[in-house]
Amino acid sequence: MSLVYERQITGPATHAFVIGVGSYPYAKPGVSPFGPNTPLALSNVPDLDSAPVGAKLFCDWLIGHADGLPAPLGSVHLALSAPPTAPTSASQYEWKGRLADASAIDPRGNSTAISSTDGASIQQDGTDWSQRLLAVPNQVAMFYICGHGAAVPTRSVVLLSDVAGGPIATSTPWQSHVDVQYLAGVLSRQAELREGYLFVDACQELITDVVLGQIDSSGGIGDTLRFYPQSVAATKNKVLLLVPGPMGQLTYDDGQGGGGRFTQVLVEALNGAGARNYTGSGQWGVLLDGLPRAMNTLYRLRGWPLDAFDPTPIRSLVTSGPIVRYQTPPEVPFAVMLDPAIAISQADRVCLRDAANNVIVARADQAEQWIGKAQARMDLCYVQATFNRPNVPYQSQSLTRVDLSEMRVDPVLLHRVT
Repeated sequence: MSLVYERQITGPATHAFVIGVGSYPYAKPGVSPFGPNTPLALSNVPDLDSAPVGAKLFCDWLIGHADGLPAPLGSVHLALSAPPTAPTSASQYEWKGRLADASAIDPRGNSTAISSTDGASIQQDGTDWSQRLLAVPNQVAMFYICGHGAAVPTRSVVLLSDVAGGPIATSTPWQSHVDVQYLAGVLSRQAELREGYLFVDACQELITDVVLGQIDSSGGIGDTLRFYPQSVAATKNKVLLLVPGPMGQLTYDDGQGGGGRFTQVLVEALNGAGARNYTGSGQWGVLLDGLPRAMNTLYRLRGWPLDAFDPTPIRSLVTSGPIVRYQTPPEVPFAVMLDPAIAISQADRVCLRDAANNVIVARADQAEQWIGKAQARMDLCYVQATFNRPNVPYQSQSLTRVDLSEMRVDPVLLHRVT
């Protein structure tokens, strides 16, 4: 069953469809029923441990911020598959015991089972998702998918579990797949929909078969799954489609079982690290125009290679409102270096203090760059360095003021110590 969260909302609601494709059983050597006609790119597709992990991270964010979304969260459909070597729990999901939301139910009862990621299951789940969205005017769509992908200028596809074969015959080994560019385009023409947010953690790899399919449809990749009715309405800039990078970009996980890098920094940003005091009066939220920049900064703080990440909006949503609002100020990251940098290693204490001299947060390690998190605030705070050791050529002092109304890591704050 794909419906894992349901809540009765009076008026417009947010309805989400989340997919993590981690298993590709037919795209393996000698397995595909297409035999020698199987494209090389589909002859040995690796399974993805990161896909179900990322999908569950995104679900946790949705449910954890159910009342902070552009419209209150009304439902979440979730489909997962995991590699055959993964534990059973990898393709299960539970939230009632972890995320408090007394007003919502889990329609599965005590079960943690999840719908699969083959074409037939995704078609059914996507149709249910679309019907909920179109049942009431002014609703909000959320969509997330992680899996293997490919892209050309007019198509960005994510492969489903039964690609290269499966119990239902298809006209091409490239089926089943979801074309997220097509999905975003259809959503942008749904007159009753207020806005949509689509996040894709999948490679934007250029594959010859996909490119040639744009020239000769007889040798193409076939049709995408379709969840929404065609519309002749004019396209509106009310849908965000965010992918990990421009065409040709590959994606990576963290190598630690924590999910895809794109998803990790996306969820971190949406959990508050990318927040701003967007009203100027103490209301924090994540604005779309700053989201890719925040993700890039968070990526860099993780120490991952810098040449493999550039979140790119293929479609842009024009709005002045945030994608998520916070009832209380969230924690935002900051970075501090002293000048000279070596001074920080000789300090007894480096901390942030408020105007009343209360410690907000203190440095816990000896790194030359102090990277930390503190609750966002409207009033200024101060960096304080204390030097009490003998023969240390620095004096204890309060240093430059720090504005923590949003993340302060780019550029790193430099404070001269005398």
